[in-house]
Parts: sequence; C-alpha cells; structure tokens
Amino acid sequence: MPKAGSQKHRNLRDWVLDTHAWMGAVAALFILSVSITGIGLAFTGSLMKLETGALSVSGERSTLVDIDNLIEAAQVKAGETFLPVGYLGPSAEIVTPAEMIYGMSDRPENGGEVQIISFDPASDQVTGTFYLDRTWTHHLIDFHYNLLAGTVGLILIAVVGILMAALAIMGVWLWWPGRGRAWKKAKKTSFKGPWITKSFRLHGLAGLWLSVTVLLWGLSGTYWSKPDWFPKGLTPQTDRMASTLPSEFVDATCGSAISVGEAVSFALNEYPKHRLFEAEFAAPWQNFHVLYLSYGSDTDQLDADTRIWVHAQCEGLSVSESLSGAGKAGAIAQRLHSGRLFGALRVPIIILIGVALILMSLTGLHLWWKRVLRPRPRLNP
Repeated sequence: MPKAGSQKHRNLRDWVLDTHAWMGAVAALFILSVSITGIGLAFTGSLMKLETGALSVSGERSTLVDIDNLIEAAQVKAGETFLPVGYLGPSAEIVTPAEMIYGMSDRPENGGEVQIISFDPASDQVTGTFYLDRTWTHHLIDFHYNLLAGTVGLILIAVVGILMAALAIMGVWLWWPGRGRAWKKAKKTSFKGPWITKSFRLHGLAGLWLSVTVLLWGLSGTYWSKPDWFPKGLTPQTDRMASTLPSEFVDATCGSAISVGEAVSFALNEYPKHRLFEAEFAAPWQNFHVLYLSYGSDTDQLDADTRIWVHAQCEGLSVSESLSGAGKAGAIAQRLHSGRLFGALRVPIIILIGVALILMSLTGLHLWWKRVLRPRPRLNP
C-alpha cells in the first residue's frame, strides 16, 4: 500500500507536469517567434546594410567626431526639409561600425518620416540614406520587442518572459531524479525508441542544461519590456533613467544659439576622456541637446553610462547624471539579453540560445500534442 507522503508527491508531480505542459503550449508559439527573430537581431547591422545599401565603412574614426559637419552633410544629402533629430555612434542602437544622423524627412505635421543618413567614420563621407520604417529589418526589431502590437505587445512579451522563467524552474524540478543522482541520469540518457520518447528525453535534457540560461533570458526579456514591473532603483538603459529637469532649465530663454557641436565640446570639457556615443538634438519640441557620453567599458552599452542635457539657448547651462549603484543591475540585464555582455562571442551565443529555445518549444509542443489528443501512460523521465 503506497505511503501517504509518496501519494502526495505523485499528485504534486502530476499537477506540476500538467501545468508545465499547458503553460508551455500557450507560450510555445510566442517563444518560437521571439527566438527566431532574436537570432535575426544578432545580424541587424548586416541585414540593414544588405537591405538599404548603406552602413559601409572603410575603417574606424581616428579623430574626434565633428558633429556639426555631419549634420550639414546629412542636410545636403537629405534635402532642405530634413529636420536633424539625433546622432548614433558606432555600435550604438544598431550593431554596426557606421555612424548615423537621423531625423525627419519633413516636419511631422507635413507627413515626415524617420530618415537615416549613414557615414563612414574613417572619412566622414555619406555612404547612404534610407527611411527607417520602410525597412524589413526595423519591422523585425519591432516584432521581437512588441509583436508589432504596441503596448499590448510589450505586455505579452513581458508575460512570455515570466512563463519562460517558470517553465525552466518547473522543468528542472520534474526532471530531477528522486534520489538526487542527476549526473548519473544525465549520462545514461538514451535517444533510442519512438519519436515521442526522443522528444521527451531531448526536451528534458536540453531544458536541464539550459535552465539557468532560459531563466535569465526570460526574466531579462520581461525586464526590458516592462521595467516598471521591477523595483524602481533598477534602470534598463541610460536613456530611460527617470529624471526631472529643473524648471529654470526647461523654461530658460537666453536668446543665443548653442549648436550641437558647441554642446558636445562643452560636455567633453566637463567629462574629459569621454567620447560622444549618442545625441538627441534640440528641436521645435525641446530647447536642449541630450548627449550620451562613453568612457571605457560602459555598463550600458546601448546608450553609455553618462547623460548630459545642454541648453540650446543658454551658454553653460547644463544638467548631467550617470548610471550608478543598483541602476547598473538593469543595464547588465539588458547587456545579457542583447548578448553584448559576451563581446566577440555575442553572435554564436545568441544563435545557440535561440536554436535551443526553438528546439525546446518544438519538442514541448510535440509532447503536449500527444498528451492532449492521444493520451498514453505517462512516460518515465
């Protein structure tokens, strides 16, 4: 006669197994979508270069960037109606060695589109121009981030990340042998037998070895999509640090005109040994420039660790802040999820993780399909 404790354990295991199966079935198509597009994102620079014919480079920059010169060249290339809005340095938002000036092809009220002019940093020559929203690569990025569904898509992706983390935890618990002989069980795994058995064992073994990776990628994906679900002290990117500019800065009108280049020179004097990583220019909707400065190995590798606002009308008026303390944890999570944490190994690691998630999703769907449509005696792991 079975012991009561053993029966309770089996009941709990059956409940976790059913929950794991149904959660996996619900999340599988979403996980497949973000895994496939995530692999694609490892090649965004190359894909955008192939699609647009822009972003070619002949070498790295050997001098300080003359931002005013790039803006002038972009204006000439894009036409008189072009409204410059910002600058992207090498490997900023898009992993490419090219530099870019981006802006609106015309004012928004006139139907302007986001237009990008790319430069070779070694020569400051224009290498191409394209409309961002017309590129398939940009749609690929948006699909990965929000399923092309805006705020609703962000929430769905965030929920999928939580489901991935929960599936990883439950999967390890289900796979773990009752007497704790995990290594022995892993070594003795055989893939002989019918396809359902192969799927079952492959799903369990891959899930075990990649459980920590799936857990971290799921939670970091949730964090990137909905950082407001996490403690306020954590910050996903420097450009999303919560900041309130003083009223005297926002409301000041001094009458002079501070160019982007002058603002950059002022910022670099305030932060010597830094370099300009990104910039947002003063525009009809804001009377200040926002500069992102990089120094050494930044924690936030998409927007650098230091942000400085320089008033576009009042000389010497600025506000600055740097990523520090607990806020760096968010930037590290972002680096992990984007693969930038791994440097030169970024692409192969993203491909490996993406393929593993695809494999686990397909085998998980196979197992769920068999359980629902053709239920059979439970398989022993």
